[in-house]
Amino acid sequence: MQMTTKTVYDYPHMLDLQRIAGKTFAKKNMNKKRTMGMIWGVVMLVMDAMMAIRGNQPMWTALFAIPGILLLGYGLFFYQITARTTCKAMGSTLQSNEFEFEDEVVAAWRGDECTEYPYTECTQLLETELAFYMLLTSGGGLILDKKNIGGGTEAELVSFLEEKTGKTMTWMGNKAK
Repeated sequence: MQMTTKTVYDYPHMLDLQRIAGKTFAKKNMNKKRTMGMIWGVVMLVMDAMMAIRGNQPMWTALFAIPGILLLGYGLFFYQITARTTCKAMGSTLQSNEFEFEDEVVAAWRGDECTEYPYTECTQLLETELAFYMLLTSGGGLILDKKNIGGGTEAELVSFLEEKTGKTMTWMGNKAK
């Protein structure tokens, strides 16, 4: 029996993807955005505190406090905000992919359309609590949901992917494995 899985691109999977991106292929860009948000938030809150100590008008104090809190929050909750924004942008086009693990390719089905991804294009295999990730030479990747695996177990799918790609699965989850 052929192994399969189905991935629904919902908020938990988009959040998981943002965390993976922040640790791997988009690390520099995402860290820059998060850090800048937090730095500017702290700067504005420090300026606000200095104005409050000096006894400036509340309107001017709020002028720095509100954006400072928002920027600090953006930096602290960056992954959650970007995941929510991604889901909202996808809106009604939010679909799922069904994956079939064939001998030479992963066949990704979205409705009646099929795209094939040769195992030789895999640059990295990653694992989190929710999914396996197969990163590709094109810069894209596949999110392979763990809970919908058919025709085998998680361990069997890992073994199969490692054999076909020649890569070793790397744990990227939040909890130690």
